[in-house]
Amino acid sequence: MKNLSQWASRHAPLAIALIILFDVANALNGFVLGATLLDNVPTAGLLAGVTVLVGWAVAVRWLYYTSAGGYWFRRRCLFGAFLGNFLLFGLVAGLMTPRPQPHDVLASAWGSRIIESRADTLIRPDTLRPVRQLIIAANTGQTERQTGKRVGFVLLFVLSLVLLYGSMALACSIACSGYGFLAAVVYLLGLGFLAGGLFFLGRLREKPIRKLRQMTPDQRRRTSRRFWRAWGLLIGIVLLLTLIGSIF
Repeated sequence: MKNLSQWASRHAPLAIALIILFDVANALNGFVLGATLLDNVPTAGLLAGVTVLVGWAVAVRWLYYTSAGGYWFRRRCLFGAFLGNFLLFGLVAGLMTPRPQPHDVLASAWGSRIIESRADTLIRPDTLRPVRQLIIAANTGQTERQTGKRVGFVLLFVLSLVLLYGSMALACSIACSGYGFLAAVVYLLGLGFLAGGLFFLGRLREKPIRKLRQMTPDQRRRTSRRFWRAWGLLIGIVLLLTLIGSIF
């Protein structure tokens, strides 16, 4: 951590640009996750969560500026603010997600169409009941498996953020030791971790989520290209920010 602070003090413009980039990426990730996972959560629960997070943000800010805590206490406050920003954008995205409209009773009362259903005399209803139960059980099992995959992808994305932080700290330590090339390799590897996390985050939009071995060769190639595009885009952004920092 000390090496990271020393590097940031020597490259202040680049450090500021990276902080802004990570804050924007944090907000976008929270927005995407909220729109994907919180679309079925009641609006009252989301509003209660937003209220709690706003109160948490006010408390963290007050503790940060008034408490006489040491270095690690302030680092925990900053981590709490970062996590609160992520969760707040997720809840806001859940509130903005379109929801099914409730059934209008008055509109049904004024309708004039009458629908009459009669049982088929050729097929006994009791013979259809086991088939219907099997279909419901299969759909329920598939939904549970899809939910487990989505939770796993979210955990992989969180793991990529942890690995990115560790690789950045390691790269700064190596750079301060005078091994610039190795530091650049470790830094690019950390960007690869983040690209992998964004890759799994993007797969949350797939309905249904399929394993790679269940895809056709063309689908596997398109899916793997997402990872390489994300990694290349992150490298390009970092190089651009480095160029801007060296100029200004």
